[in-house]
Amino acid sequence: MYCVQELAGQAILMIDDLHLLNDPEQQVLQGLLDAAPDGLCIIGTSRDEPGKDITARNLAGDVSICAAEELLMTESECAELAAMHTSTLTGSEIFQESAGWPLAAAFLAQDGSFAESDLVAESLNELSADAQADLQTLALLSSISPTLLDEAPTGRELVRFTRRHPELIDTDPERWRVREFLRSELLVQASDRESIAQWADRFDRLGATDSSLILLSRVPGNRELLQDRLEIVGSRLLDQGRYRFLRMLVSQIPVRDRRTAISILDLSSGFWLDQIEQVSVGMPHVEESSLTVLANTVGITTDDSLALAGLQTEFYRRRGDPSLLHVALNALSLVGPVDHSADPIGLCGGLSQPAQRGLGQVLFGLAVAELFSGEPETVRDGRRLQELSFKIAERAGADTAALRAQSAYERVGMGLDQASTAVAPLEAGIVSLAAMGHPDVATLQIELADILGRLQNPETAEGLVEGATEWAEKTGNTAVLPSIALVRATTALIKSGPSQDNDQDLESAWKLMATAPRLRRALPGFAARISNRMMDFRDCDRASAWLDRAGALASGHLQSSYSSDYLAASKFRLRSMIAAVTLPPDAAQLTWFQCQPAGLLEFDASVAWDLLPHDGGESAKRLLETSRDQLDPLWLPRLEGNKQPAVDSANLSVSLLCPVLKLQRGAESLPAPTGHAARLLALLVVSNGSLTIDAVLDDLWPEVETEVARNRLHQVILRLRRALSGSGSSLVSATEGVLLLDKDRLESDLWALRQGTDATTDEAILMITRYESDLCAAQFAYDAAFEDARWELRSQLTRIAKRHLDHEGTQNPRLLQACTDAWARLEFADEIGYAVADVLDRSGDSREADVIREQIALRLAR
Repeated sequence: MYCVQELAGQAILMIDDLHLLNDPEQQVLQGLLDAAPDGLCIIGTSRDEPGKDITARNLAGDVSICAAEELLMTESECAELAAMHTSTLTGSEIFQESAGWPLAAAFLAQDGSFAESDLVAESLNELSADAQADLQTLALLSSISPTLLDEAPTGRELVRFTRRHPELIDTDPERWRVREFLRSELLVQASDRESIAQWADRFDRLGATDSSLILLSRVPGNRELLQDRLEIVGSRLLDQGRYRFLRMLVSQIPVRDRRTAISILDLSSGFWLDQIEQVSVGMPHVEESSLTVLANTVGITTDDSLALAGLQTEFYRRRGDPSLLHVALNALSLVGPVDHSADPIGLCGGLSQPAQRGLGQVLFGLAVAELFSGEPETVRDGRRLQELSFKIAERAGADTAALRAQSAYERVGMGLDQASTAVAPLEAGIVSLAAMGHPDVATLQIELADILGRLQNPETAEGLVEGATEWAEKTGNTAVLPSIALVRATTALIKSGPSQDNDQDLESAWKLMATAPRLRRALPGFAARISNRMMDFRDCDRASAWLDRAGALASGHLQSSYSSDYLAASKFRLRSMIAAVTLPPDAAQLTWFQCQPAGLLEFDASVAWDLLPHDGGESAKRLLETSRDQLDPLWLPRLEGNKQPAVDSANLSVSLLCPVLKLQRGAESLPAPTGHAARLLALLVVSNGSLTIDAVLDDLWPEVETEVARNRLHQVILRLRRALSGSGSSLVSATEGVLLLDKDRLESDLWALRQGTDATTDEAILMITRYESDLCAAQFAYDAAFEDARWELRSQLTRIAKRHLDHEGTQNPRLLQACTDAWARLEFADEIGYAVADVLDRSGDSREADVIREQIALRLAR
């Protein structure tokens, strides 16, 4: 396809450019506009090979030519055409001088003239049907919605083109308003579903998805086309935060199509709710306006009003907006008095399924508000109302497993329930969402990992963190990444205690949360939680630093509804720890905890744990006597002074002197790690159990940014720990920038060989027999990182074999056979072969010795 674009007196000539125009990686058009604002720019590329490299050269001071290897015109022809542009030739003369190049017929001469209409028609006839359709579609783009097109980078350029050069679209030079003609023609054909779909497809092919949706929304009736198209491309647009576009789309839908309008809003609401963080960065009223557009225009029936109220309530609940109460109570006035004892069947009688779903959302929002109140009676009512909302949602055909899981996690966070009560609902929610392939599986996995970390089960929590990371990458759920970073860091803290590496991980998680506006208001609570974890390890300095950070934020607009009470309780706990005595609590500061039984008990247990070294366990004893049955099970062994039994892993053996890495515990073979995890384990063993993290990053991901590489290393370490699992504490740890293997609980054939200088004959025979091949020769073939170690191990094996053969080779047939087998098995063991031949000579078996020497000579000759 060919087209010309005039900008401020200059011309840009584009040949088959639409592929480049819509390719964000090339950005050829914008690059030329920026780099060559003066003179003529000519772009040439191939429709069949749009990815070819384009080279640029300056033909003259005011002319720039960009050409591909296979041009529709040669560079010399392009240069000649550029020269014609600077001449006084008219458009028709340019066409004649060019010997009939199709491109020249569509070329704008310096005087602003084009070739005659018959020449233009002849040129257009040489274009393919698709190219001609694209030209018509370009014209229509400018008439659909200029405001909308201004939001798209390519839209502005297309509008400019179609406004200035309509002759390229219609062969009649007199019809300068061909755009209006095309639009009128299209509206006349509005009832033609096939024609509408055809135009929408053309828009999509040009990358003008917005225009496609606008076109479909303006045509009355036949809403299935719009609904289908929204389902196909809506998620991509909405993930980009296109709220303004959605609001415009909804506002254009006629009132008589209110059912469709509600379904479209329902479809898009999930994306709005997932992108709530945009509310905090300059668009506080966009979603609210979008939701109220229909409330003001189509809220005619009770069903419609309830459906909309449900969406509004859910929006306000996720945003933490008190407007939730106003919307919810107005909605409930439509169905009469509702309390926690109401009959769900009676409430849903006569309501449509969308209205039932909306009623469930309204009741759930009210229940959450009551739970947040902190007053014991209101909290109890909130629990019952929440259960009622679940039953109504189930009657509406909704799967409430995920919602129950989220509610259980939130109640733990509010101190209403023990952490252990959330495990089963979260597991059920994960199963339910995973069956649908839902992105929020990652969210529930990371919440379950957080709960298991609190329950002192970091090994399982680490596996869930890894699973959440993989699911988020697979489904594109980037919103959960800050939470993954946070739980990964806190799990490592719970498992291994404070360290410099963990400090860096926590800091990285902090920065990620700070860049996510929706999570930013949770920063004070995040800092206070980290401070309490530091107090669990009796690290007052780190705990104080995190509390100072929480206090600095809590006084601002980021403070959540209950973080001030949690922060006050954390400060009280730290003062108690530093003073090593039980301080009288300030009742006003602990109001929230006194209202929440589980939260208060956890707080009391934490303080009792802190005082164990100082009061002889008296505080813990009193707490166990009065509240043992109400305490979460994780506190019992800690307060009673018991430790969880560790699984013995002393017999875990890592074999590297074989084709592929092997793991074994006793006589049992275990699944070995693969990929980067296997390579990391091999590197650690070769390095005698320790490697700097910087060295690992340089080896595994030399071309990747440090932060990205560190995140990948976390996942690799998790996979390696799972492969080596079976101990109460991990066999792989990171401290002060160094990765360490616990050598006291690991064995390796490599370490045994290195330390085998003084080995007995039986030990030497075992080493020689176990040396099956070079260090993981099949798994890490030609890997330069292991070459030095391979030479070292070969030399050590040769020294051990020769020393023992020299001393007792003639008296020990087992030793002689082991060395003979090693020579035959290993290509580099020629010196061992010569030593075996010498032993055979001394034993009187010269013929066999000569055979071995001949085979060695043949091997060397090869």
